[in-house]
Amino acid sequence: HWCRGDVNLVRRHSSEAQALAHQQGFLLWSSVNALFLQWVTARQGRLHDTAPIFAAAAAMQNAYDSGVTTARWIALHALLAQGGHHAAALPLIDHAIVEAEGNETGYCLADLFWLKADCLQAIGQRRPATTWRRRARELARRQQAKGLMARFGVA
Repeated sequence: HWCRGDVNLVRRHSSEAQALAHQQGFLLWSSVNALFLQWVTARQGRLHDTAPIFAAAAAMQNAYDSGVTTARWIALHALLAQGGHHAAALPLIDHAIVEAEGNETGYCLADLFWLKADCLQAIGQRRPATTWRRRARELARRQQAKGLMARFGVA
């Protein structure tokens, strides 16, 4: 639902999952869903402070050492959903791409490529943005990432 950009379903499922995770003491799942809820808040234009995004990402990283790339990926979405952070996000995206390639967490690469294209487009770098979009579409297709394929317009 998150990859498809369905704010309502992400809010509903993440709220449920976070409550259950908190009740059962599952810190990783609680923090992951806190990140998703920050993304929802940003997409709705209600995020006035980025500190909760970074707090949720740090909590996720503390709960699961290998969750750094995933935490960074979701946090980047929340920051960019708030708007106006494209140039500042590029180095973080590049770092997340290197991290994902090195840690073999390829499930997030296609979307990170797309985020990079969005940022490049926003700062006026159309040609590199087109290249990164093509890479994102090709990888989503190879991975059969249906949510991303739908969002990227891949047939």
